[in-house]
Amino acid sequence: MNKKCFVIIILLGLLLLVACGSVSNNSESEEFVTPEITFVEPTNLARELHGTQMMAIAGVRRYQFPIYDEAYNLTLVSHFENVVYMFSDFFDTDRHMQTVMTQYAEHYAVRTVMGENLIINPDDPATYGWFVYSKVLGSIPMWLSVGMEMTARGLDFDYPIRGLSDIYFAPFSWGTTEHRQAISTAHHFVNHLIERSYLTHIVNLYMTEDWYSINLYVAEHFYLFSGYSFDTFFNLCFSGSSYALTAYTEMAVYIFEFPNFHNQIEWPDDEALQFLKNLYSVDDIDKTSLLRVITFVDDAIMFVKIWHSQFTDFDFVPIRTYIQMEFTFTASASFDVMRIPINTLSISTAHEVAHVIGAAIGDGFAFMPFEEGLAQTLQFLFNIHDKDNFGWAYQFWPLWVEAFIPYYYDIGVFESYVVADAVRNFLLKDYEHYANFQHFLAYTALNTPRLRDSPHFRRWTGGTPTEIHSYATSLSFIRYLLDTHGAESYLQVHFDESIFEYVYGVTLYAMVQEWMEFLSIAAKEFMHVAMQAQ
Repeated sequence: MNKKCFVIIILLGLLLLVACGSVSNNSESEEFVTPEITFVEPTNLARELHGTQMMAIAGVRRYQFPIYDEAYNLTLVSHFENVVYMFSDFFDTDRHMQTVMTQYAEHYAVRTVMGENLIINPDDPATYGWFVYSKVLGSIPMWLSVGMEMTARGLDFDYPIRGLSDIYFAPFSWGTTEHRQAISTAHHFVNHLIERSYLTHIVNLYMTEDWYSINLYVAEHFYLFSGYSFDTFFNLCFSGSSYALTAYTEMAVYIFEFPNFHNQIEWPDDEALQFLKNLYSVDDIDKTSLLRVITFVDDAIMFVKIWHSQFTDFDFVPIRTYIQMEFTFTASASFDVMRIPINTLSISTAHEVAHVIGAAIGDGFAFMPFEEGLAQTLQFLFNIHDKDNFGWAYQFWPLWVEAFIPYYYDIGVFESYVVADAVRNFLLKDYEHYANFQHFLAYTALNTPRLRDSPHFRRWTGGTPTEIHSYATSLSFIRYLLDTHGAESYLQVHFDESIFEYVYGVTLYAMVQEWMEFLSIAAKEFMHVAMQAQ
């Protein structure tokens, strides 16, 4: 069954429910026959894992209850079986729901990874909307599925109409006044759409068109209905075993991936990570904190886009950006997608953007030293640009220096603690001193035998010359090319190193030797200035 047929059947079923009244009253229908319900003793595993006190079998489904109350639990089973019957034509529920657990949790929790198991909160007025939503895999927005459910069941909250956003259906909003108002508003808005015969059209649009355009269209209807704004920015969706909030800008499609359904971000008890947690204001996840992240990443994308646009004409496509709301150091990028852990936001965003935009321009990634060297250079330039905006890299810089200078001393970058301390003090004075420190670090990596081939300076296998096959040396080399010959010349060879000699007049090997001679001078000058400042 294709998506459009699937949704049309959903709507027909929902309109039938509205015409018949509340779902709970449909148990009187002559067509519906409650399956035989048999109470059985809970298994020890169910008792231990879920606190199950009673268990019942109804047709193909098994029900687990947290309380021992046969009459109450019998009512729950009858009610739920009635809903299953009413929706069976388009949900295939007999296959997908084998175990139904009723728990007094803060909210109904559905995960697509749960497969045949379903958890419901019998006191939650917005339960089956989540179920509808999960069955179409987030193809319609949360406000629409919840509003359809409330209409079908004849339920309502006595709250005033307000502006509407899916963010108020996210777990961190559950139980708040905004959450209850959003449920009530969604219910009345869906009724408004049904009365004017717009609902079928709007659902079909959500299933077939891009959400950004459809949200703008729906916003017009919502304003006529309520006089309030319709937040076209945030939508709630499921992603594998997690849930996600999505947002749309001209620069990117954002997917905030939460590690679990209850919005718990586990930050290790580390000074640097706690600093970043406070810096990004992500301790309490809300619309304001997410907008800060979006604005920052948008600015990074715009910066890299403008930098490339000075030298190359290309068609920009909004980047699909996954912000991982959990602790990890692994950021990545492909042709049109990037994943950035929340804790590396200030130090890796522009870097990953550079990979995505570069791949779009060159129809693929460049020679590894060029690819990584340019990405690191653009990250450095963006951090300087961002100093007067968010300044997150600048604010984190002192902590970085305090952590890495002792590390570099331990692995032999500095000949003595006195030298290491002088460099530490010099770098703390101004982030822009890091530009010359990059050349010093590359020189040290190349001229210290035990460092040159060590894992501390990651080397990529394959390709030559090997001198630029590490993060430290590729960054220094690309910056040298940009500073001495300009970006326009460099970008001609970025995706095709075979024309290097044609563009620069010397071979890549000869240029590397020239750069290494430059390093010997630049490293000494850096150290002299750092010691003089001390």
